[in-house]
Amino acid sequence: MEKGQKHTEKAKRKIREKALEQFKNGMPEKTKIKLRENAKTNSNFGMKGKKHTTEAKEKQRLSHIGKTSWNKGKVCPQISKGLIGREASKETRRNMSKSRKNGFKDGSIKLNDSNFKKNHKSIFKGKTYKEIYGKERAKEIIEKGRLKKVGKIKPNALKFHRSSEERKKRSDRMKEMHKSGKIILPIKDTKIEVKIQNFLKKLGIEFFTHQYMKISHGYQCDIFIPEQETEGVIIPKKTIIETDGCYWHGCPICNLNSHKNLERQKERDNLRTKELQEKGFRVIRLWEHEIRKMKMDNFQEILI
Repeated sequence: MEKGQKHTEKAKRKIREKALEQFKNGMPEKTKIKLRENAKTNSNFGMKGKKHTTEAKEKQRLSHIGKTSWNKGKVCPQISKGLIGREASKETRRNMSKSRKNGFKDGSIKLNDSNFKKNHKSIFKGKTYKEIYGKERAKEIIEKGRLKKVGKIKPNALKFHRSSEERKKRSDRMKEMHKSGKIILPIKDTKIEVKIQNFLKKLGIEFFTHQYMKISHGYQCDIFIPEQETEGVIIPKKTIIETDGCYWHGCPICNLNSHKNLERQKERDNLRTKELQEKGFRVIRLWEHEIRKMKMDNFQEILI
């Protein structure tokens, strides 16, 4: 045939029939020898070590569309037709389960085998190593697992062991983020903070929450009220309201068994109030137990 010509359908059928007759009982020895010789001498022979191009793959895909597969409805010759669609008897099931159990104990059946896992998930569900393998085999597996872990560091463990320089860098970064307002702490307002915010809303006073105060001991205040004049309420000075929790800030009236860093917290609170007052702010500090009982009239008296 000349280059570019194609076989007719009849010719193709004849070639296929001849090939089936030749390879009925497997590939003949002559053809096998020829293929081996060609593979040795010709480097371009076959597809060994090569890959199909995207164009060739696309052609193959399109050629298979709408065609039935060659093995559809055919039975594998290794499986006898007599067993298909039949259930095994109780005795055979018992023998199979015994052989599996013995295989686990001997180590001939391995749990790491993916095919075995897929087909036998129900065997492992809710069972211990002792139940699956037996006492002696289970001890060996547990010991092997323990020895593997010895001297190894967990992958996440190194994240929490930072050097002093790294810690300092991180703290500086966090301070900058607090100043810029990218991070607001706490994320959720407390009940006492919400109560004071509601009072201010009812009075029609403009306020801001968690504003960063640029002082030497900088922090985010609870509520910041700028200078303003509203109907019936005049605020001549910039005001800061701090809602101090009785536990965290150490209320002298409640006298709760507070945390370890209480003394540091008290010093910090005093320093911050002094620094804010020096900068011309008015600071109102309210205790948690006072806010809980507080009504609108009481709050209005304190504010004005």
